[in-house]
Amino acid sequence: FARNEVIVIVVIILLAIVSGVKYKFAGKQTEVAQQAQTPVENPAQEPALATATSAPAAKPAPKLTYTQALEQYKDRRMQFDADCVATPNNVTFKNPVTLMLDNRASVARKIVVNGRTYSLGAYGFAIVTINAQPLPKELLVQCGSKYNVAKILMQK
Repeated sequence: FARNEVIVIVVIILLAIVSGVKYKFAGKQTEVAQQAQTPVENPAQEPALATATSAPAAKPAPKLTYTQALEQYKDRRMQFDADCVATPNNVTFKNPVTLMLDNRASVARKIVVNGRTYSLGAYGFAIVTINAQPLPKELLVQCGSKYNVAKILMQK
């Protein structure tokens, strides 16, 4: 190759590298700009869903915001405060029941109901289905290291 041809090839390679870097950088800028324009909800108001740790999920549940879950499960919600005090702490439901476990503490919690463990993030919640047999059956609820913080009576 002549010296001029080598210079032209080097310049083309450098231009290709610089164009690729600019393209990637521009893509990141667009992505960051889109994220900045997306409204961010208060995590204390809209926590992420928690998942069960001991039971495989059959199918993913539709994602609900905290506000939507409060409305949908207003009569089927068990709330746990910073000291693991459950409200309400003595409830009766028809079997099976789907209810909301609501962690209002600033720390993650493990809630155990009917032998299943649910991991709830700080200010998180989980929508769980409880199916107990034989009926009637009284289920004791554990919050973290505290046992019997609530009772759930399952009936026909």
